[in-house]
Amino acid sequence: MNLFRSISLASSWSWWSVWMRLVVCLLLGVACSTTPSLYAQKEGIRFDVFLGFDKHLHEGEWFPVVCEVENTGPGFVATFELSPERSGSSQTRRYQVELPTDSLKRFVVPAFSTGGGYGRWNARLLDSHGEVRARRQLGGAANVQAWQAPLIGALPANFSAMPSLPKINSKQEEFQPRVARLQAKLFPDSPIALEGLDMIYLNSKEALKLGAEQVDGLMRWLRSGGHLVLAIEQPSDITATPWLRRLSPCQVGNLGKITTDQALHRFAESGASSDPSQTSSEHRFNLPPKTYQVSSKNKPLKLEPDADFRGKTLVVTETTPGEGKVLISSGEVPLAIRAFKGRGQISLLTFSPSREPFLSWQHRDWFWSSLIGIPSDWYDAEQFRYYGGQSLDGVFGSMIESRQVRKLPVVWLLVLLGVYLLVIGPIDHFSLKRLNRQMLTWITFPLYVILFSALIYYIGYRLRAGEKEWNELHVVDVVPGEEESMLRGWTYASVYSPVNASYPVASDLRYATLRPEFQGTREGGQESSRAAVLQGARGFRANLSVPVWTSQLFVSDWQKPSTNLLEGKLVRRKDRLKLTLRNRLDSRLDSLWLAFEGRLYKLDSLRANASRQFEVAQGRAFRDLDELASRYRDRFADALRSRGRALSTGSEGRLEREPMNAIAASLVSLTGDAQARNIRRRGRGDFLMAPNRFDVSPLIARGQAVVFAWAENFSPIEPLNQFKPKRLQRDTLFRLALPERSPSRLGKTVNPESATTLTYE
Repeated sequence: MNLFRSISLASSWSWWSVWMRLVVCLLLGVACSTTPSLYAQKEGIRFDVFLGFDKHLHEGEWFPVVCEVENTGPGFVATFELSPERSGSSQTRRYQVELPTDSLKRFVVPAFSTGGGYGRWNARLLDSHGEVRARRQLGGAANVQAWQAPLIGALPANFSAMPSLPKINSKQEEFQPRVARLQAKLFPDSPIALEGLDMIYLNSKEALKLGAEQVDGLMRWLRSGGHLVLAIEQPSDITATPWLRRLSPCQVGNLGKITTDQALHRFAESGASSDPSQTSSEHRFNLPPKTYQVSSKNKPLKLEPDADFRGKTLVVTETTPGEGKVLISSGEVPLAIRAFKGRGQISLLTFSPSREPFLSWQHRDWFWSSLIGIPSDWYDAEQFRYYGGQSLDGVFGSMIESRQVRKLPVVWLLVLLGVYLLVIGPIDHFSLKRLNRQMLTWITFPLYVILFSALIYYIGYRLRAGEKEWNELHVVDVVPGEEESMLRGWTYASVYSPVNASYPVASDLRYATLRPEFQGTREGGQESSRAAVLQGARGFRANLSVPVWTSQLFVSDWQKPSTNLLEGKLVRRKDRLKLTLRNRLDSRLDSLWLAFEGRLYKLDSLRANASRQFEVAQGRAFRDLDELASRYRDRFADALRSRGRALSTGSEGRLEREPMNAIAASLVSLTGDAQARNIRRRGRGDFLMAPNRFDVSPLIARGQAVVFAWAENFSPIEPLNQFKPKRLQRDTLFRLALPERSPSRLGKTVNPESATTLTYE
């Protein structure tokens, strides 16, 4: 009996010991997970990280990471490090900042969202010894928005005045258009960090809280193609603030009152206007056929009138007509005025959405949707047939990647494999049997393996070995201005490495950053190249890791102030177009093209630092833009498939380094009849994902003319590579957008701040 009792006590004691050990391990795990934050508090460090646009990210776009660090302990030089939790990603970015004692530092680091549903990131603060001083795990902190779905940023006068958008019928939440609330003190000062937003709503009351660098970043984002909606809270906000006064498309007067009528209601019902000049709709909103199913056949939107809204008193600001075009009016009183600034546009609301009766209007969500330019059938879609998209990066990669790399044809690989099997099998067996030396197979078999390994290495060496090579292709928008012109550029750079090596690159431009090649959401948001990027207050420093015998692509986004490198004036006289171009570059423009009203015209070359007049007949276009985009889209698809193969199929599918390929990539959203039939035949919903505002098709759709100028062996910025390659090539495609056609057609310039004009006679 005592024996059984002792066994029972021992057994119960063992169970208690197991439970106690589990509890101790759990407590130790919790303590370890909280150690960095406790250490940070002990050392006097407050480390806050604000990810994206109110925790919203856009697939395939840049977004800001705003960091705020307060140090009450000993000073040190800190390195901020941001990396996704996703394994194998090469999106680690760093930023160095000095933290003296009793200091508070706030800085912005642009990061790139590869999409694929990944929104989990890690942030660390390291000292000069590499020790972790603070850590933040931002797991699940970000909502990843589909690349096509609109994402809006808003700085309203108060929280209740936040814009809202209608709900979609589909259960695919990533396609729901969203509005992210921004804060003035955390507003990014980098225009590249704002690229992920399709529109920004700014109340004039909140605009007064923005600093000089934030205003500069906002204006550069606007002029490079953004859409800014500015609402007047008080007329003095505009008249007493120089940058708002210059931004306003009209002269602002005093406050007045009107009685609401059906003007706002009709605008809310209009959805995406049929007039391209009255919508900010980018190509991402216009999905190709079979991408989504709609329950209604694009029927006009019908909203029930809000009896409580009509007949109410609405406070508006009196305005004097200026450069803008009235978008909404109640009688003779403008309610919304739209004007173009560079490549972007501003919509001025003469009433405040933060006041009644607009604040209680039941259809204000449809008002914001129409102002953005979202088609009404977007909300009727029952299901989005979304198979993902391929990035436009691969198109430029196919153009500039090294031609030293060749692929082994599949047929020859099969022949080599067949010979190997014959040698190690029947040939070896019969040879040794004939010699009656079967035991020698223990010697011959390793020799065969060594022989064929050397043969494979030799074949690979002959196909892929070459010299160190660096190629750049710049796509640059020339944005003229009265006070300061600017260049908005995308630099596609390819490096070929004959060995396993790391190559340094750098840029000293104030607004510049670097990312690896993005393969698109169809590939799960993968990146095919790796880079360690150290972002700075001005530019970046990076090391590119390139494996042996490979050519890898990297992309740099940048902006810089500049003189008017290209100036143009287009005059239409009956059935002829007269284009006057002035080239201020020290480089000859070898190929010139004019895209206007759906047609592409080929022009002659233009010497360096020279002016010339070109006259073309409108009926003698080189090619229709729809037909050009459709034809080249098939070429792009073949090139992307070829880049994804390790072996050759006989037709490489590479793209030549020529202007027409770069021009067609700039018009990627155009969908002609041939392309639509091709998409229907394939029955797919894939598409090419271009960077936001890279595509110039919306500019042509709203009546602007675009000049494409190809400069061979020319770079508009300092070289990125900090090493000397054996082979080097740099080319640039300049894109100059001439202002939209004048509504009056009386030769009046619509945007007087621009040196480039479009007139009619």
